[in-house]
Order: sequence, then C-alpha cells, then structure tokens
Amino acid sequence: MEKKEYTDQYTYKKLNVLDGTVPRSYGIPKIHKESNPLRIIVSYINSPLATFLKEIIDRNIKKEFDYIKNSFELVK
Repeated sequence: MEKKEYTDQYTYKKLNVLDGTVPRSYGIPKIHKESNPLRIIVSYINSPLATFLKEIIDRNIKKEFDYIKNSFELVK
C-alpha cells in the first residue's frame, strides 16, 4: 500500500500490526435452502482495520448524537 502510494507511512504502520487480533470467521447455515449452505461471517472486532475505521468514523460524525438511525444518516 505504501509503495504504490495508496496511503501515507503513518497509516501504513498503523495498519501493519504484527501482534494484532486476527479476524475470526464462522458460518451460519441457510436453513431455507436445500443442503443448508453456510453464509460466511467475518468478525473484525478488535482488529487493526476495525480500530482504524472506527477512528475515521468518530472524526467525521457530530458528537452531539448518541446513535445513527440508518445508513443514509451516516452518509449525510
């Protein structure tokens, strides 16, 4: 990312963590379909990427609100 100049050195070092939490994945069966295929869920809780994205969102959302009603409000 840094070599191709997608990001600056600070952001690259922040995301390139060697001792961070690895995202977990698990499957939930689709019981309404034949042979019950799995829907793969990837949980990024406490991962470096989730922390990075949370900081971006926190910087850009007004602090006077306690919640976001829907995705349209988030974009607004």
